[in-house]
Amino acid sequence: MTSPATPALPRTSIVMVSYYTGAILYDAIAAVLRQTAPHELILVNNGNPDEVLLRLKVMARSYSALKIIDGQGNVGFGKACNIGAKAATGEYLLFLNPDCILPAEALQRLFASARALMRPWML
Repeated sequence: MTSPATPALPRTSIVMVSYYTGAILYDAIAAVLRQTAPHELILVNNGNPDEVLLRLKVMARSYSALKIIDGQGNVGFGKACNIGAKAATGEYLLFLNPDCILPAEALQRLFASARALMRPWML
C-alpha cells in the first residue's frame, strides 16, 4: 500500500534580530537549522559584541542556510526586521525572536495548520 504524496513544503525565510541576546542565541539558531522543511535563517546582527559576531560568521560558513547581515549597527528592532525581510528569498516569512527555541518540525506543523485557512492568512 502506498501513502498519498505529501505536497512539497515552500521555503520559509526566518528573520532573527540579535542585540546582546546572550548564550540562548546559539540554541535558537541551532533549533532553526535542525528544521527539515526548506528554510533560510537571516540573522540581523544589531550590534552584538565582536566575539559573538565572529562566532556567528564561523557558523554561517558551516551552514549555507544561515546568512548574517551586519554593519548597520543598532538600528532598532523594527528597522532590523525590515532589513532582514528585504534579504529574504523564501515564499514565506517568519520573524523569530532570538530567545525562541523552535520545536522539531515546527515549520511543518505551521504549514499543516495553515492548509485549513483562507488566504490571505497569518500565523
